[in-house]
Amino acid sequence: MQLRNSVRSRLKSFIPGFVLRGVRNAQTMIRRRELPETKRIFENAKLLPAYLAQRELELLEKRYPFRPGYGYDPRSTERRGIVRAKELLRLPRTSERNSYLELGCWDGMVCRHLQHAGKTTTAIDVRSDGFDERAQREGVKFILMDAEHLQFPEESFDFVFSYDSFEHFSRPDAVFHNAIKVLRKGGLLALSFGPLYLSPYGQHAYRSIPVPYCHILFPPSMLNDFAAARGLTPIDFGHVNGWTLGRYREFWDE
Repeated sequence: MQLRNSVRSRLKSFIPGFVLRGVRNAQTMIRRRELPETKRIFENAKLLPAYLAQRELELLEKRYPFRPGYGYDPRSTERRGIVRAKELLRLPRTSERNSYLELGCWDGMVCRHLQHAGKTTTAIDVRSDGFDERAQREGVKFILMDAEHLQFPEESFDFVFSYDSFEHFSRPDAVFHNAIKVLRKGGLLALSFGPLYLSPYGQHAYRSIPVPYCHILFPPSMLNDFAAARGLTPIDFGHVNGWTLGRYREFWDE
């Protein structure tokens, strides 16, 4: 950099200023002539992404070991349920809120510990195979229901919450508006979720491909063929909604 600046200063000492200006103007004219061609190339470029090859996937897989998974064993769901229930009960004025609704409950263990704390809980999910019988024994009311189409009267609950589901809902904006409708005046809506799609592990492919951003760097067919060849879990590419952080922020602003 110092050498470059030194050369420039020497040139300026004996090259007239109008010559240097002429050189700069000529360069500007060349760039302007190139603009239409650049624009044409850009507009005609294919919309398909330029993926990396399988060789790169094989190399990257060796560099990134599998991360600890999101545990669904009885101890993990119990521990997670306790932590999250305590987190919700620490929020303001929870002693005044007794009727709780969980969106996308899966195992229902958060509701189980809220129920144990004296709350009345309802848990919904589009699947019932994950619901834990311990939550059922505690008195949690489970309903097979889509959060995009809540079938409750307006103002039915004091508290609506959801953990790790809003990145999966195909229309999180619709779920949000429905949640507001079933809340009573003065009720509370609490949402916690992630990772989002355009993040290192946004595809939630933890059990299949440990490579960060694998869903961005490689085509879906290659990833699932790669996982199948190793006897790993196939990736469900419809499992997340694809909303970016920017899109969520725009929605919250609205």
